[in-house]
Amino acid sequence: SVAWSEQSAELAKQPEPQTYQRQANPSISAAPNDTTNVTQSIDLLNQRVEDQRSLLKLGLATIGILVSTIGLIFPTVAYFVGIAPARKASNDAQKALDELNHKFSGLLQEHREQEIDAAIESLKNAEGMLANIAGGNVQLALISGHCSETQISTLTDIARSHKSDDVVTMLQYSLAGYDCYATRAYFNDLIKAGDFSSRKKKAISLFASTTSDEQLIEKWKKAQESLT
Repeated sequence: SVAWSEQSAELAKQPEPQTYQRQANPSISAAPNDTTNVTQSIDLLNQRVEDQRSLLKLGLATIGILVSTIGLIFPTVAYFVGIAPARKASNDAQKALDELNHKFSGLLQEHREQEIDAAIESLKNAEGMLANIAGGNVQLALISGHCSETQISTLTDIARSHKSDDVVTMLQYSLAGYDCYATRAYFNDLIKAGDFSSRKKKAISLFASTTSDEQLIEKWKKAQESLT
């Protein structure tokens, strides 16, 4: 009994066993709040990305509109600033050049007519070598086609009355290339006159192939038939 008492006293002296309560883990308890914060951060980031993407699209669209507008405006501006003045200047220069050419052609024609008038005047009374030289100048003028109808009429008068047969023959051949009132009258008179020399016949035949005077052509055909 003494031993039991001693054991009981010894047991009474030992500390009572501690009881432990489960403590909540702060990290575990805070997990739902942290997940919400992360989700909100991701959403905010996505929203910013979308906003930036929208701004980028808007910027690109604006740039595209500006480029298109410039593309439409630039040709118009270039036309009025550069092309239109250049074209006007080119037209003005061409007009001035045409006027200059017209004036030059007029002066050249006037100079030729004066030279032909001088040659015709010298041919009227020239004889011998001088008549041949003057006749050659007139012939060149007739061949080049620079004689006026008034000058041709004067030459037909000279051909009717000139004393040199060579000058008359030369004029007949040269005048045969012109179909006008004066030459028709002259070659009609030759056909009526008859007395066809070989030179005269060649000149009349040449004029008959040039003129559109059907009556003269018919007269010349009948005249040739009468000669055969």
